[in-house]
Amino acid sequence: MGSGCKAQHPSEVGREAARLVGTVARPAGGVVFAGGSLATQLEGVATAVAVACPGLPFLVATGAWVASQAGELEDQSAAAILVWSGKAATLTIADGDDPPHIGERLARELVASGAATSTGAVLLALDPERFEPALLDPLHALPRAAHVIGFGTTGSPGAIAVSMDGTLRRGPAIALGFRGLTAPVIEVSPAARLLTPLRPISASRGSLVLRLGEERALDALTTAGEGLEGEPLLLAALADGIEDTARARPEFFVRPIRGVDPTRRGVFVSDEARAGVKMAIAARDPVAAREDIEAATRRARRTAAGAAPRFGLYLTCTGRGSRLYGSYDVDGRLLRTAFNDMPLVGVSGAFQIAPHAGRPRLHLFSGVLALFTAPS
Repeated sequence: MGSGCKAQHPSEVGREAARLVGTVARPAGGVVFAGGSLATQLEGVATAVAVACPGLPFLVATGAWVASQAGELEDQSAAAILVWSGKAATLTIADGDDPPHIGERLARELVASGAATSTGAVLLALDPERFEPALLDPLHALPRAAHVIGFGTTGSPGAIAVSMDGTLRRGPAIALGFRGLTAPVIEVSPAARLLTPLRPISASRGSLVLRLGEERALDALTTAGEGLEGEPLLLAALADGIEDTARARPEFFVRPIRGVDPTRRGVFVSDEARAGVKMAIAARDPVAAREDIEAATRRARRTAAGAAPRFGLYLTCTGRGSRLYGSYDVDGRLLRTAFNDMPLVGVSGAFQIAPHAGRPRLHLFSGVLALFTAPS
């Protein structure tokens, strides 16, 4: 069951969580996303949930705003709550200050808890202040790496694990493992329009991309930006894997363009933009974003192959919502149209984590939909 509630006080969230738990047979765990002023009261929210829902593990985490099947509750103090049935969820906490070591601890703990090998998925809540893409590297070898999703929280603490005994635990990386469920259908929808074709990076130096195919990278950027109306944000779109020709558009993830080198005619992107990876110039675009999230919902339903949707998670970016579209609840309306009254909760984070080419990857300006279904 899922619910969204506008609330000012943590006790209201605790009561709503208890109500949902009471409607679910054999509850396995819960997620609470807190936005607005509730995000600044996360300790109180977690305590209220622990008291109201004894014996049930919960991940309680913050976002810029939250969403439920009723819509995106942007610019409001609100919580989105999800409770599901099945085997008891697992909670894994990894601490430390060095992102690679946090990732190593997280991978070890996920294996030890069984969350890395059981069916279902892993939901990560990550502190942006202690996150680097290298944190994800140790997760690539996990048996269920293709079912790891997550987001960057807001505030401090950004996430709290509520253990079955009511203990509150904090850390820069908290993972909730869904157990005993079918593997979710995961779709990633970037808010970007490709301005050039994806071409292999043929020359690079660290994070500096020098050539795309036979063309100098800065020349490609300059040509792509000519004639664009307004001042759209230009991005690098990267693709690392075999292209799926059945898709209307290729799978890619976006990175900011961090600068240029006029002397070498290069473009600074990230260390992921290495030789052999495909790259295109893209622009942040609300029309493309809307079309792509609609296509993503269609793909998710098609991939589910007729299995009945159980519940969904939607992890979106603070760069979407009204900042992208100029109006509220655009993605929310599209998700409601696609999935009707299916329980769905979402959160807006600093970044998203979702698979690309079968491994967990950092995503920006993206919406990540995870659709959990009943076995067909």
